[in-house]
Amino acid sequence: MHDNIENSLKRILNFVDLNPYSQTYGYADRDFWSWRTKDFNNGSFQSLIYVLACVKNLETFNGIYKKFNQNNLIDQAYESYKKGCFKSLEKYGSTQEAFPNEKSFCVTSTLLFDLLSALKVADDIKSLSDKERSILRNTARFISQNIETHANIGNHLLASLAALGLLNQVFDFEDKKIENGIREIIKKLKGLWNDEGWIEEYGGADIGYLTLSLHYLTNIDEQLLSEKETWIEAIIKFLSNFFHLDGSIGNFYGSRGSSIIYLSGLIQAGYKDVNDFLIKSISNKKIPLQNNLDDTNFSPFVNSLVRGAVHLEEKSEKNINLPLKNEKYLKIFNNAGFVIIINNSTQVIIDLKNSGTETIFTSTKSTKGNLPSIINKASNDIYCAFSSEYKIVEDSKLTISVYSEFHKVNTKPLNSLNIIGSRLLIPIFNLFPFILKFGKSFLVKRFFKPGKSVGSYSKVITIENYNYDSSDSFVIPKGYEIVPNYIHHPIKMASQNYV
Repeated sequence: MHDNIENSLKRILNFVDLNPYSQTYGYADRDFWSWRTKDFNNGSFQSLIYVLACVKNLETFNGIYKKFNQNNLIDQAYESYKKGCFKSLEKYGSTQEAFPNEKSFCVTSTLLFDLLSALKVADDIKSLSDKERSILRNTARFISQNIETHANIGNHLLASLAALGLLNQVFDFEDKKIENGIREIIKKLKGLWNDEGWIEEYGGADIGYLTLSLHYLTNIDEQLLSEKETWIEAIIKFLSNFFHLDGSIGNFYGSRGSSIIYLSGLIQAGYKDVNDFLIKSISNKKIPLQNNLDDTNFSPFVNSLVRGAVHLEEKSEKNINLPLKNEKYLKIFNNAGFVIIINNSTQVIIDLKNSGTETIFTSTKSTKGNLPSIINKASNDIYCAFSSEYKIVEDSKLTISVYSEFHKVNTKPLNSLNIIGSRLLIPIFNLFPFILKFGKSFLVKRFFKPGKSVGSYSKVITIENYNYDSSDSFVIPKGYEIVPNYIHHPIKMASQNYV
Protein backbone atom coordinates (compact mmCIF):
# COMPACT_ATOMS: atom_id res chain seq x y z
CA MET A 1 0.00 0.00 0.00
CA HIS A 2 2.92 2.33 0.62
CA ASP A 3 3.88 1.93 -3.05
CA ASN A 4 0.41 3.05 -4.09
CA ILE A 5 0.67 6.09 -1.84
CA GLU A 6 4.12 6.96 -3.17
CA ASN A 7 2.85 6.64 -6.74
CA SER A 8 0.08 9.12 -5.87
CA LEU A 9 2.22 11.80 -4.30
CA LYS A 10 3.43 13.65 -7.39
CA ARG A 11 -0.13 13.90 -8.61
CA ILE A 12 -1.19 15.35 -5.24
CA LEU A 13 1.67 17.86 -5.27
CA ASN A 14 0.81 18.89 -8.83
CA PHE A 15 -2.84 19.54 -7.99
CA VAL A 16 -2.25 22.64 -5.89
CA ASP A 17 -1.23 26.23 -6.69
CA LEU A 18 2.01 26.66 -4.73
CA ASN A 19 2.60 30.30 -5.68
CA PRO A 20 1.96 32.40 -2.54
CA TYR A 21 1.71 35.55 -4.70
CA SER A 22 -1.09 34.11 -6.80
CA GLN A 23 -4.70 35.02 -6.07
CA THR A 24 -5.50 31.32 -6.45
CA TYR A 25 -2.76 30.23 -4.00
CA GLY A 26 -3.79 27.06 -2.19
CA TYR A 27 -6.55 25.97 -4.54
CA ALA A 28 -6.23 22.42 -5.85
CA ASP A 29 -8.48 22.43 -8.91
CA ARG A 30 -6.15 22.80 -11.90
CA ASP A 31 -9.02 23.56 -14.26
CA PHE A 32 -9.65 26.62 -12.09
CA TRP A 33 -6.20 27.96 -11.24
CA SER A 34 -3.99 26.56 -14.01
CA TRP A 35 -6.05 25.89 -17.15
CA ARG A 36 -8.53 28.61 -16.13
CA THR A 37 -11.32 26.92 -18.05
CA LYS A 38 -13.80 27.19 -15.18
CA ASP A 39 -14.69 29.93 -12.72
CA PHE A 40 -14.84 28.00 -9.45
CA ASN A 41 -12.66 25.71 -7.38
CA ASN A 42 -13.88 22.17 -6.76
CA GLY A 43 -13.56 21.90 -2.99
CA SER A 44 -13.33 18.11 -3.00
CA PHE A 45 -9.70 18.30 -4.18
CA GLN A 46 -8.75 20.28 -1.06
CA SER A 47 -9.36 17.10 0.98
CA LEU A 48 -5.97 15.81 -0.18
CA ILE A 49 -4.48 17.85 2.64
CA TYR A 50 -5.01 14.74 4.77
CA VAL A 51 -2.53 12.72 2.70
CA LEU A 52 0.14 15.39 3.05
CA ALA A 53 -0.46 15.73 6.80
CA CYS A 54 0.08 12.00 7.27
CA VAL A 55 3.14 11.80 5.01
CA LYS A 56 4.66 14.83 6.75
CA ASN A 57 3.95 13.78 10.34
CA LEU A 58 3.57 9.99 10.68
CA GLU A 59 6.65 7.84 11.12
CA THR A 60 5.31 5.06 8.89
CA PHE A 61 5.61 7.41 5.88
CA ASN A 62 9.00 8.84 6.83
CA GLY A 63 10.74 7.28 3.81
CA ILE A 64 8.22 8.80 1.41
CA TYR A 65 8.51 12.18 3.14
CA LYS A 66 12.29 12.28 2.83
CA LYS A 67 12.13 11.27 -0.82
CA PHE A 68 9.60 13.91 -1.87
CA ASN A 69 10.39 16.79 0.48
CA GLN A 70 13.26 18.09 -1.60
CA ASN A 71 13.39 21.90 -1.27
CA ASN A 72 10.64 21.55 1.39
CA LEU A 73 8.09 20.70 -1.31
CA ILE A 74 5.77 18.62 0.91
CA ASP A 75 5.96 21.19 3.71
CA GLN A 76 5.05 23.97 1.29
CA ALA A 77 2.27 21.93 -0.32
CA TYR A 78 0.72 21.15 3.07
CA GLU A 79 0.63 24.85 3.99
CA SER A 80 -0.76 25.68 0.55
CA TYR A 81 -3.53 23.08 0.79
CA LYS A 82 -4.39 24.35 4.28
CA LYS A 83 -4.68 27.91 3.01
CA GLY A 84 -6.88 26.71 0.14
CA CYS A 85 -9.15 24.75 2.48
CA PHE A 86 -9.96 27.79 4.58
CA LYS A 87 -10.36 30.00 1.50
CA SER A 88 -12.79 27.47 0.02
CA LEU A 89 -14.94 27.49 3.14
CA GLU A 90 -14.63 31.13 4.15
CA LYS A 91 -17.42 32.88 2.22
CA TYR A 92 -20.41 30.65 2.94
CA GLY A 93 -19.07 28.14 5.46
CA SER A 94 -19.39 25.67 2.59
CA THR A 95 -17.77 24.71 -0.68
CA GLN A 96 -18.77 23.49 -4.13
CA GLU A 97 -18.22 20.60 -6.50
CA ALA A 98 -20.34 20.99 -9.65
CA PHE A 99 -21.03 24.73 -10.03
CA PRO A 100 -20.09 28.05 -8.39
CA ASN A 101 -21.36 28.76 -4.87
CA GLU A 102 -23.11 25.40 -4.90
CA LYS A 103 -22.94 25.07 -1.11
CA SER A 104 -22.64 21.30 -1.35
CA PHE A 105 -23.63 19.42 1.80
CA CYS A 106 -21.63 16.38 0.65
CA VAL A 107 -18.34 18.04 -0.31
CA THR A 108 -18.49 20.45 2.63
CA SER A 109 -18.87 17.51 5.01
CA THR A 110 -16.03 15.50 3.51
CA LEU A 111 -13.73 18.52 3.36
CA LEU A 112 -14.42 19.42 7.00
CA PHE A 113 -13.72 15.84 8.08
CA ASP A 114 -10.47 15.58 6.10
CA LEU A 115 -9.30 19.07 7.08
CA LEU A 116 -9.90 18.44 10.79
CA SER A 117 -8.23 15.02 10.49
CA ALA A 118 -5.20 16.64 8.84
CA LEU A 119 -4.96 19.41 11.45
CA LYS A 120 -5.15 16.81 14.21
CA VAL A 121 -2.41 14.64 12.66
CA ALA A 122 -0.22 17.73 12.16
CA ASP A 123 -0.92 18.97 15.70
CA ASP A 124 -2.06 22.29 14.24
CA ILE A 125 -5.32 22.72 16.18
CA LYS A 126 -3.86 24.95 18.90
CA SER A 127 -2.11 27.22 16.39
CA LEU A 128 -5.26 28.07 14.43
CA SER A 129 -6.18 31.73 14.24
CA ASP A 130 -9.49 33.06 15.54
CA LYS A 131 -10.58 33.56 11.92
CA GLU A 132 -9.80 29.93 11.05
CA ARG A 133 -11.68 28.68 14.10
CA SER A 134 -14.63 30.83 13.09
CA ILE A 135 -14.59 29.36 9.58
CA LEU A 136 -14.63 25.83 10.99
CA ARG A 137 -17.52 26.69 13.29
CA ASN A 138 -19.50 28.29 10.46
CA THR A 139 -18.86 25.23 8.31
CA ALA A 140 -20.16 22.93 11.02
CA ARG A 141 -23.24 25.14 11.36
CA PHE A 142 -23.80 25.01 7.60
CA ILE A 143 -23.70 21.20 7.64
CA SER A 144 -25.99 21.06 10.66
CA GLN A 145 -28.60 23.36 9.10
CA ASN A 146 -28.52 22.07 5.51
CA ILE A 147 -28.95 18.31 5.77
CA GLU A 148 -29.72 16.77 2.38
CA THR A 149 -33.34 16.14 1.54
CA HIS A 150 -33.28 15.52 -2.23
CA ALA A 151 -32.28 11.85 -1.86
CA ASN A 152 -31.27 9.24 0.71
CA ILE A 153 -27.47 8.99 0.45
CA GLY A 154 -26.04 7.16 3.44
CA ASN A 155 -22.36 7.90 2.87
CA HIS A 156 -23.02 11.68 2.82
CA LEU A 157 -24.78 11.54 6.18
CA LEU A 158 -22.02 9.47 7.75
CA ALA A 159 -19.41 11.90 6.39
CA SER A 160 -21.28 14.79 7.99
CA LEU A 161 -21.59 12.98 11.31
CA ALA A 162 -17.90 12.04 11.28
CA ALA A 163 -16.99 15.69 10.59
CA LEU A 164 -19.21 17.14 13.31
CA GLY A 165 -18.16 14.48 15.79
CA LEU A 166 -14.48 15.21 15.15
CA LEU A 167 -15.13 18.93 15.51
CA ASN A 168 -16.66 18.30 18.95
CA GLN A 169 -13.58 16.30 19.94
CA VAL A 170 -11.08 19.04 19.15
CA PHE A 171 -13.11 22.18 20.04
CA ASP A 172 -15.45 23.17 22.84
CA PHE A 173 -17.85 25.32 20.81
CA GLU A 174 -20.99 24.08 22.66
CA ASP A 175 -23.13 25.26 19.79
CA LYS A 176 -26.85 24.42 19.93
CA LYS A 177 -27.20 24.55 16.14
CA ILE A 178 -24.45 21.96 15.72
CA GLU A 179 -25.87 19.77 18.47
CA ASN A 180 -29.32 19.85 16.85
CA GLY A 181 -27.76 19.00 13.49
CA ILE A 182 -26.00 15.98 14.95
CA ARG A 183 -29.28 14.72 16.42
CA GLU A 184 -31.09 15.15 13.09
CA ILE A 185 -28.33 13.38 11.14
CA ILE A 186 -28.33 10.44 13.55
CA LYS A 187 -32.12 10.22 13.34
CA LYS A 188 -32.01 10.16 9.55
CA LEU A 189 -29.18 7.62 9.50
CA LYS A 190 -31.12 5.23 11.71
CA GLY A 191 -33.98 5.48 9.22
CA LEU A 192 -31.64 4.45 6.38
CA TRP A 193 -30.09 1.52 8.24
CA ASN A 194 -31.13 -2.00 7.24
CA ASP A 195 -30.47 -4.92 9.57
CA GLU A 196 -29.13 -6.98 6.66
CA GLY A 197 -26.01 -4.84 7.07
CA TRP A 198 -26.32 -1.90 4.69
CA ILE A 199 -27.24 1.78 4.59
CA GLU A 200 -29.49 3.10 1.85
CA GLU A 201 -27.98 4.74 -1.24
CA TYR A 202 -30.59 6.09 -3.64
CA GLY A 203 -33.22 3.55 -2.67
CA GLY A 204 -31.11 0.44 -2.16
CA ALA A 205 -27.83 -1.19 -1.22
CA ASP A 206 -24.61 -0.42 -3.07
CA ILE A 207 -21.36 -2.24 -2.38
CA GLY A 208 -18.84 0.44 -3.34
CA TYR A 209 -20.56 3.29 -1.53
CA LEU A 210 -21.13 1.06 1.49
CA THR A 211 -17.34 0.77 1.83
CA LEU A 212 -17.20 4.59 1.77
CA SER A 213 -19.90 4.70 4.46
CA LEU A 214 -17.78 2.29 6.48
CA HIS A 215 -14.78 4.60 5.98
CA TYR A 216 -16.64 7.32 7.89
CA LEU A 217 -18.48 5.06 10.33
CA THR A 218 -15.27 3.59 11.74
CA ASN A 219 -14.13 7.12 12.61
CA ILE A 220 -17.26 8.14 14.52
CA ASP A 221 -17.12 8.09 18.33
CA GLU A 222 -19.31 5.35 19.77
CA GLN A 223 -20.55 7.82 22.37
CA LEU A 224 -22.07 9.76 19.49
CA LEU A 225 -23.56 6.71 17.74
CA SER A 226 -24.13 3.85 20.15
CA GLU A 227 -24.96 1.48 17.26
CA LYS A 228 -21.50 1.95 15.73
CA GLU A 229 -19.93 -1.43 16.55
CA THR A 230 -23.13 -3.34 15.79
CA TRP A 231 -23.37 -1.65 12.41
CA ILE A 232 -19.70 -2.26 11.58
CA GLU A 233 -19.99 -5.97 12.33
CA ALA A 234 -23.17 -6.28 10.26
CA ILE A 235 -21.66 -4.34 7.35
CA ILE A 236 -18.55 -6.52 7.29
CA LYS A 237 -20.69 -9.67 7.23
CA PHE A 238 -22.81 -8.23 4.42
CA LEU A 239 -19.85 -7.01 2.35
CA SER A 240 -18.00 -10.31 2.72
CA ASN A 241 -20.63 -11.86 0.44
CA PHE A 242 -19.35 -9.65 -2.39
CA PHE A 243 -15.72 -10.72 -2.22
CA HIS A 244 -15.34 -12.64 -5.46
CA LEU A 245 -13.55 -15.82 -6.42
CA ASP A 246 -11.43 -13.93 -8.95
CA GLY A 247 -10.10 -11.60 -6.21
CA SER A 248 -12.27 -8.59 -7.03
CA ILE A 249 -14.92 -6.92 -4.88
CA GLY A 250 -18.35 -5.57 -5.80
CA ASN A 251 -18.54 -3.44 -8.97
CA PHE A 252 -21.34 -4.51 -11.31
CA TYR A 253 -24.46 -4.49 -9.17
CA GLY A 254 -26.42 -2.53 -6.59
CA SER A 255 -28.34 0.73 -6.48
CA ARG A 256 -25.44 2.80 -7.84
CA GLY A 257 -23.22 0.16 -9.43
CA SER A 258 -20.13 1.75 -7.88
CA SER A 259 -16.79 0.29 -8.98
CA ILE A 260 -14.59 1.90 -6.33
CA ILE A 261 -13.81 0.08 -3.09
CA TYR A 262 -12.67 2.28 -0.21
CA LEU A 263 -10.21 0.35 1.92
CA SER A 264 -9.82 2.10 5.25
CA GLY A 265 -13.10 1.14 6.90
CA LEU A 266 -12.66 -2.51 5.92
CA ILE A 267 -9.12 -2.51 7.31
CA GLN A 268 -9.95 -0.48 10.40
CA ALA A 269 -12.71 -2.94 11.32
CA GLY A 270 -9.89 -5.35 12.20
CA TYR A 271 -10.79 -8.66 10.50
CA LYS A 272 -7.69 -10.60 9.45
CA ASP A 273 -9.43 -12.54 6.66
CA VAL A 274 -10.78 -9.30 5.18
CA ASN A 275 -7.40 -7.56 5.34
CA ASP A 276 -5.61 -10.51 3.75
CA PHE A 277 -8.13 -10.53 0.89
CA LEU A 278 -7.77 -6.76 0.41
CA ILE A 279 -3.97 -6.85 0.26
CA LYS A 280 -4.11 -9.59 -2.34
CA SER A 281 -6.72 -7.67 -4.35
CA ILE A 282 -4.51 -4.59 -4.34
CA SER A 283 -1.37 -6.54 -5.27
CA ASN A 284 -3.15 -8.24 -8.17
CA LYS A 285 -4.91 -5.01 -9.23
CA LYS A 286 -8.32 -6.62 -8.89
CA ILE A 287 -9.97 -3.42 -7.69
CA PRO A 288 -9.66 0.07 -9.23
CA LEU A 289 -6.58 1.80 -7.79
CA GLN A 290 -5.37 5.39 -7.71
CA ASN A 291 -3.90 5.37 -11.22
CA ASN A 292 -7.23 4.25 -12.70
CA LEU A 293 -9.29 7.07 -11.26
CA ASP A 294 -10.27 10.55 -12.42
CA ASP A 295 -9.38 13.49 -10.19
CA THR A 296 -12.69 13.64 -8.32
CA ASN A 297 -12.63 9.97 -7.34
CA PHE A 298 -8.88 9.97 -6.81
CA SER A 299 -9.10 12.32 -3.83
CA PRO A 300 -11.32 10.31 -1.45
CA PHE A 301 -9.78 7.02 -2.58
CA VAL A 302 -6.22 8.11 -1.73
CA ASN A 303 -7.34 9.52 1.62
CA SER A 304 -8.90 6.14 2.37
CA LEU A 305 -5.76 4.38 1.15
CA VAL A 306 -3.57 6.39 3.53
CA ARG A 307 -5.93 5.87 6.47
CA GLY A 308 -6.01 2.16 5.67
CA ALA A 309 -2.21 1.93 5.53
CA VAL A 310 -1.97 3.48 9.00
CA HIS A 311 -4.43 1.01 10.52
CA LEU A 312 -3.00 -1.97 8.65
CA GLU A 313 -0.07 -1.82 11.05
CA GLU A 314 -2.44 -2.64 13.90
CA LYS A 315 -2.92 -6.31 14.72
CA SER A 316 -6.12 -7.81 13.31
CA GLU A 317 -7.53 -9.91 16.11
CA LYS A 318 -10.87 -10.92 14.60
CA ASN A 319 -11.65 -13.46 11.90
CA ILE A 320 -14.61 -14.00 9.63
CA ASN A 321 -15.47 -16.97 7.47
CA LEU A 322 -15.53 -15.49 3.99
CA PRO A 323 -18.41 -17.06 2.03
CA LEU A 324 -16.22 -17.66 -1.03
CA LYS A 325 -14.28 -20.25 0.96
CA ASN A 326 -17.37 -22.50 1.04
CA GLU A 327 -17.82 -25.20 -1.57
CA LYS A 328 -21.59 -24.87 -1.30
CA TYR A 329 -23.25 -21.63 -0.24
CA LEU A 330 -26.59 -19.90 -0.71
CA LYS A 331 -27.49 -16.51 0.74
CA ILE A 332 -30.56 -14.38 0.06
CA PHE A 333 -30.76 -10.71 1.03
CA ASN A 334 -34.46 -10.10 0.53
CA ASN A 335 -34.38 -6.38 1.30
CA ALA A 336 -31.22 -5.60 -0.67
CA GLY A 337 -32.36 -7.85 -3.52
CA PHE A 338 -29.24 -10.02 -3.82
CA VAL A 339 -28.87 -13.77 -4.15
CA ILE A 340 -25.40 -15.30 -3.79
CA ILE A 341 -24.74 -18.88 -4.90
CA ILE A 342 -21.44 -20.73 -4.61
CA ASN A 343 -21.21 -24.17 -6.14
CA ASN A 344 -17.69 -25.59 -6.06
CA SER A 345 -15.60 -23.32 -8.29
CA THR A 346 -18.35 -20.95 -9.45
CA GLN A 347 -19.87 -17.96 -7.70
CA VAL A 348 -23.06 -16.31 -8.96
CA ILE A 349 -24.45 -12.99 -7.72
CA ILE A 350 -27.99 -12.17 -8.85
CA ASP A 351 -29.24 -8.59 -8.62
CA LEU A 352 -33.01 -8.91 -8.29
CA LYS A 353 -33.69 -5.16 -8.32
CA ASN A 354 -32.06 -4.95 -11.73
CA SER A 355 -34.10 -7.61 -13.54
CA GLY A 356 -32.27 -10.50 -11.93
CA THR A 357 -29.06 -9.82 -13.85
CA GLU A 358 -26.39 -12.39 -13.07
CA THR A 359 -22.67 -11.91 -12.60
CA ILE A 360 -20.65 -15.13 -12.65
CA PHE A 361 -17.19 -15.48 -11.12
CA THR A 362 -14.55 -18.17 -11.24
CA SER A 363 -10.98 -17.99 -9.98
CA THR A 364 -9.81 -16.65 -13.35
CA LYS A 365 -12.61 -14.50 -14.79
CA SER A 366 -15.97 -12.81 -14.40
CA THR A 367 -18.92 -12.68 -16.78
CA LYS A 368 -21.46 -9.90 -16.40
CA GLY A 369 -25.05 -10.36 -17.48
CA ASN A 370 -26.52 -7.43 -19.39
CA LEU A 371 -29.49 -5.41 -18.26
CA PRO A 372 -32.44 -6.15 -20.59
CA SER A 373 -32.91 -3.13 -22.85
CA ILE A 374 -34.93 -2.03 -25.86
CA ILE A 375 -34.66 0.87 -28.29
CA ASN A 376 -37.27 3.04 -29.97
CA LYS A 377 -36.35 2.62 -33.62
CA ALA A 378 -37.73 6.03 -34.56
CA SER A 379 -36.19 8.19 -31.81
CA ASN A 380 -33.23 5.97 -30.75
CA ASP A 381 -34.28 6.42 -27.11
CA ILE A 382 -33.08 3.61 -24.85
CA TYR A 383 -35.33 1.89 -22.30
CA CYS A 384 -33.92 -0.45 -19.63
CA ALA A 385 -35.61 -2.92 -17.32
CA PHE A 386 -34.70 -1.93 -13.77
CA SER A 387 -36.41 -1.00 -10.48
CA SER A 388 -37.74 -4.54 -10.54
CA GLU A 389 -40.33 -6.14 -8.32
CA TYR A 390 -39.64 -9.69 -7.17
CA LYS A 391 -41.20 -12.49 -5.19
CA ILE A 392 -39.32 -15.33 -3.52
CA VAL A 393 -41.07 -18.66 -2.86
CA GLU A 394 -39.31 -21.47 -1.03
CA ASP A 395 -40.65 -25.04 -1.03
CA SER A 396 -38.89 -28.07 -2.50
CA LYS A 397 -36.82 -25.58 -4.48
CA LEU A 398 -36.35 -21.83 -4.50
CA THR A 399 -38.36 -19.93 -7.09
CA ILE A 400 -37.88 -16.22 -7.72
CA SER A 401 -40.20 -14.30 -10.00
CA VAL A 402 -38.89 -10.95 -11.27
CA TYR A 403 -40.95 -8.33 -13.09
CA SER A 404 -39.77 -5.06 -14.62
CA GLU A 405 -40.99 -2.42 -16.98
CA PHE A 406 -38.67 -0.79 -19.51
CA HIS A 407 -37.85 2.73 -18.32
CA LYS A 408 -36.45 5.47 -20.50
CA VAL A 409 -32.87 6.41 -19.60
CA ASN A 410 -31.09 9.65 -20.38
CA THR A 411 -27.79 9.25 -22.24
CA LYS A 412 -27.47 12.87 -23.40
CA PRO A 413 -24.75 15.26 -22.16
CA LEU A 414 -25.45 18.77 -20.95
CA ASN A 415 -25.78 21.38 -23.68
CA SER A 416 -24.88 25.08 -23.72
CA LEU A 417 -28.38 26.16 -22.70
CA ASN A 418 -28.24 23.85 -19.67
CA ILE A 419 -24.96 25.41 -18.56
CA ILE A 420 -26.10 28.99 -19.16
CA GLY A 421 -29.39 28.35 -17.38
CA SER A 422 -27.69 26.89 -14.32
CA ARG A 423 -25.34 29.87 -14.11
CA LEU A 424 -28.15 32.41 -14.44
CA LEU A 425 -29.92 30.75 -11.54
CA ILE A 426 -26.96 31.04 -9.15
CA PRO A 427 -27.99 34.47 -7.71
CA ILE A 428 -31.49 33.09 -7.13
CA PHE A 429 -30.04 30.02 -5.39
CA ASN A 430 -27.99 32.29 -3.12
CA LEU A 431 -30.99 34.42 -2.19
CA PHE A 432 -33.46 31.54 -1.90
CA PRO A 433 -31.66 28.30 -0.87
CA PHE A 434 -34.94 26.34 -0.84
CA ILE A 435 -35.09 26.74 -4.64
CA LEU A 436 -31.76 24.92 -4.94
CA LYS A 437 -33.10 22.09 -2.77
CA PHE A 438 -36.15 21.90 -5.01
CA GLY A 439 -33.90 21.90 -8.06
CA LYS A 440 -31.82 19.00 -6.73
CA SER A 441 -34.98 17.03 -6.03
CA PHE A 442 -36.16 17.71 -9.57
CA LEU A 443 -32.84 16.54 -11.04
CA VAL A 444 -32.92 13.35 -8.99
CA LYS A 445 -36.43 12.59 -10.24
CA ARG A 446 -35.44 13.45 -13.81
CA PHE A 447 -32.14 11.62 -14.10
CA PHE A 448 -31.80 9.24 -11.16
CA LYS A 449 -35.24 7.69 -10.88
CA PRO A 450 -37.13 5.57 -13.42
CA GLY A 451 -38.47 7.58 -16.34
CA LYS A 452 -41.32 6.87 -18.73
CA SER A 453 -42.01 3.13 -19.03
CA VAL A 454 -43.05 0.92 -21.93
CA GLY A 455 -43.44 -2.83 -22.32
CA SER A 456 -42.20 -5.25 -19.69
CA TYR A 457 -39.67 -7.93 -18.85
CA SER A 458 -40.22 -11.03 -16.73
CA LYS A 459 -37.78 -13.59 -15.41
CA VAL A 460 -38.20 -16.75 -13.38
CA ILE A 461 -35.18 -18.08 -11.50
CA THR A 462 -35.14 -21.52 -9.90
CA ILE A 463 -32.46 -22.68 -7.47
CA GLU A 464 -32.10 -26.29 -6.37
CA ASN A 465 -29.09 -28.06 -4.86
CA TYR A 466 -26.98 -24.90 -5.40
CA ASN A 467 -27.71 -25.00 -9.13
CA TYR A 468 -29.79 -22.31 -10.77
CA ASP A 469 -31.76 -21.99 -13.97
CA SER A 470 -33.70 -19.10 -15.45
CA SER A 471 -36.12 -18.24 -18.21
CA ASP A 472 -37.25 -14.83 -19.36
CA SER A 473 -39.83 -13.18 -21.57
CA PHE A 474 -40.26 -9.76 -23.20
CA VAL A 475 -43.31 -7.68 -23.98
CA ILE A 476 -42.04 -5.26 -26.61
CA PRO A 477 -44.27 -2.50 -28.02
CA LYS A 478 -44.53 -1.91 -31.73
CA GLY A 479 -41.67 0.20 -33.05
CA TYR A 480 -39.17 -1.08 -30.48
CA GLU A 481 -36.52 -3.80 -30.63
CA ILE A 482 -34.19 -5.53 -28.18
CA VAL A 483 -30.71 -4.07 -27.73
CA PRO A 484 -28.28 -6.98 -27.30
CA ASN A 485 -25.44 -6.61 -24.77
CA TYR A 486 -26.38 -3.07 -23.76
CA ILE A 487 -24.00 -1.62 -21.16
CA HIS A 488 -25.80 0.46 -18.57
CA HIS A 489 -25.81 1.41 -14.92
CA PRO A 490 -29.24 2.10 -13.39
CA ILE A 491 -28.07 5.40 -11.90
CA LYS A 492 -25.48 7.47 -13.67
CA MET A 493 -22.60 8.14 -11.27
CA ALA A 494 -18.97 9.13 -11.75
CA SER A 495 -17.77 6.22 -9.64
CA GLN A 496 -18.96 3.64 -12.17
CA ASN A 497 -17.44 1.92 -15.17
CA TYR A 498 -13.95 1.43 -13.76
CA VAL A 499 -12.29 -1.88 -14.54
